[in-house]
Amino acid sequence: NFSSSMPPTILVFDSGLGGLLIARSIREALLDIDMIYAGDTLHLVTTVLDKAENGRRSGKVAWLLKLMNHRGECVQQGVFETIVSTRNSERARTEIANSANGELHSPTTAKSN
Repeated sequence: NFSSSMPPTILVFDSGLGGLLIARSIREALLDIDMIYAGDTLHLVTTVLDKAENGRRSGKVAWLLKLMNHRGECVQQGVFETIVSTRNSERARTEIANSANGELHSPTTAKSN
């Protein structure tokens, strides 16, 4: 039997990023609701296995990914490869400096006064 005098309950199960933020938003929006928050205790351990250059401005990185449980046991693992491409380093430094100064444009596309 469900009693209408009992407030509704929401279960928030967090298995990734952002669960606490969502739970807080629900709590702020629905003050009269009971909430149960359940989060997992898995975490990911990453290790770089190999870095290989492909010319001057690109390459590949091989990662070993291990999914660990709350007892520190590896429950799943695999190798993940990413392809990396670099930009002209001087241009990148200029763009980073400009963004730190609040400018949102690239120096190559900026209009002069």
